[in-house]
Amino acid sequence: MTAAQPYDVIFVGAGHNALVAAAYLVKAGRSVCLLERAPVPGGLVRSEELTLPGFVHDTYSALHPSFVHGPVFSELGAELGEHGLRYVQGPVSTGASLPDGRTSVISTDPDARADELDRLGERGAWIRLTTDVAPHLKSLIPLLGMDLASPEAAGLLDRLRRDGADTALPYATLLTGTGHDLLGERFRSAELRCALLPWLLHLGIGPRRPAVPYGPGCSRLCCLVVTRRPMGGSGRLAEALSALVTGHGGEIRTDVEVNGGAGGGRQGRRGADRARRAAAGFCRGGRQYDPGPAVRPPAA
Repeated sequence: MTAAQPYDVIFVGAGHNALVAAAYLVKAGRSVCLLERAPVPGGLVRSEELTLPGFVHDTYSALHPSFVHGPVFSELGAELGEHGLRYVQGPVSTGASLPDGRTSVISTDPDARADELDRLGERGAWIRLTTDVAPHLKSLIPLLGMDLASPEAAGLLDRLRRDGADTALPYATLLTGTGHDLLGERFRSAELRCALLPWLLHLGIGPRRPAVPYGPGCSRLCCLVVTRRPMGGSGRLAEALSALVTGHGGEIRTDVEVNGGAGGGRQGRRGADRARRAAAGFCRGGRQYDPGPAVRPPAA
C-alpha cells in the first residue's frame, strides 16, 4: 500500500455533479481527487454503442435543459467548448410511438408543429395551454437550474404565488396537480400526451407526482429552446467536464472501491488518501460506503 496522498478535497463518486464541483475547485487552485467505482466518470451521463457498432445511444440522461440554461454552463461553457462540448438544436423536439401504430412527432419548426397539431386535432388545446402558461413563464424559466432555497428563487416563487392566483391556470393548480392530470385534462390525443409527459422526467419530476410547477413550462420549452443536445451524445458533457478537471491538475480515478474513514480519509486501490479540507460523497443512496474490505482491486 502506498503512502497517503493529501488533497484539499476528495470526492467519492465522479458523476456530473461531482465533476462540476471539482471543476470550480480546481479552477480556484484547490487540489482535488475523484474516486469512481465505474470504469468511466460521468455517472448517469453516459453514451455508449449499445446496439450496432457506430450507433451511439444515451444510456441514461439524454438532455440537459437545467444545465444548459443555468449558471454553470454560462460560466464554464466556453472552456467546456474547448474540450469538445457543443450543444445543437435538432429539427425534432420530441415524439411518441404507441403500440397500435399511432405516432406524434413534435417539430421545433412552428409551421411543421402546427401541421402536426392540426393532424392530431389539438391545435386549439395547445394554444389555450400555452396562453394560460405564458403569465408564469417569466418566473418559471429562471427557476430552471436555480437553487430553490436561494433568496432569488424565493422571490420568484413569491411572485408566482402572488401574480398567478387569478390567472386562467392558477399557480396553486400547478403546485398541487400532476403533469399526468394536467395534460389529460387539456389534450384528447394519447399521442400528444405521451410525447409531452416524459419531459417532466428531465427535471426529476414523476408524471404522477404533485408539485409540478415546472411541467407546463417545460412542455412548452421543449418545442422552443431546451431541445439542444450535445453533439456525439450526452456523454460528451461528462467527457468535457473530466477534461476540464484533469486539465487544471485534478485527478480522476476509476474502477475504485471506496471504504469510508473518519476524519476525511478515503481508501482505494492505491492506498489511503486524505482530504485536508473536505471529503464529499456524490453517490446514490445506500452506496456511499462499501461494508467490505477497504481496498479492492478492479475486476480482471
